[in-house]
Parts: sequence; C-alpha cells; structure tokens
Amino acid sequence: GFLEKNRDALREDITALLKESNCDFVYDLFEHYGGAAAKTSSRSTSRKKPTVSYQFKESLSHLMQNLSSAAPFFVRCLKPNPKKVPGEFDDNLVEDQLRYSGMLETV
Repeated sequence: GFLEKNRDALREDITALLKESNCDFVYDLFEHYGGAAAKTSSRSTSRKKPTVSYQFKESLSHLMQNLSSAAPFFVRCLKPNPKKVPGEFDDNLVEDQLRYSGMLETV
C-alpha cells in the first residue's frame, strides 16, 4: 500500500529549508520535525530518521485526534470547480470557500 511504498527518509537539507519557510502552513508542518540536526552526534545512540510514511501516519493520527475532540453539527459541501465537472480541482476556489466559511480557523 501507500505506506510500504513511501518508507524513504526526508533529506536533511530539504527539511531544514522547510523548517525556515515563510509560509505558515509549511512552517507548522516541519516546526517540530526531529531530523538528524536535532539528535546527538553519537552514532551508537542515534535513532533512524523518521520516514515519510511515519510522518504521514503521525499527521493523520493528530488530525483524527482533533476531529474526535470536536463536536461537528453540520456537513459543509464545497464546489471543487466553477463548472462542477468531475476530475477538476480549483485550489483557489476551494481555499476561498474554506476561508469565507470559517473552516480554516476551526481546524
């Protein structure tokens, strides 16, 4: 499945760059990433770097905890594109809908 195919570790230079991102979303994703820079220099006590699949599972677990702690009272439908045709996704349209409905602040 997805997790078995994506067991590659994230490169340190990429994660360091993402940790310093000006984009709040990207910064928040990698703010607490424990790459090799955060570990001790001793080779015998160093742990393996987190894989992409591990980070995905952790992120999904965190999201599920947030959703479980909430008490939603409604379902919000979003239009994926102005033409309402399948297979097309307009990022800006969906983001605007989420922002104007107050959903970005909720999650």
